[in-house]
Amino acid sequence: MSIKADITDVDFLANIRPENVGCFLLKKGWKRVGGIAGSVIFDSPDMKARIWLPERDNILEDFVLSMAKVLATIAIFEDRSQWDIIQDFNTFQAD
Repeated sequence: MSIKADITDVDFLANIRPENVGCFLLKKGWKRVGGIAGSVIFDSPDMKARIWLPERDNILEDFVLSMAKVLATIAIFEDRSQWDIIQDFNTFQAD
């Protein structure tokens, strides 16, 4: 059983690769529905969740806050720990 704690370490969140998160989302059935203001927008397979995935060129503070929200949303949607989700990001690496 995994502990469901929020990941808040700024350096850790800053080093998440958005392209890996996007790849993860697509492989999990999320649909890319657009993009705006430095973010790519994804809807969950059941259309009950929406993620604004930040691009790397965002301001660091904005990127970290956005990535924390992305991670929390996926963990809630999948009812899994944020740590387990992070491990999957590394499994579904973008080419």
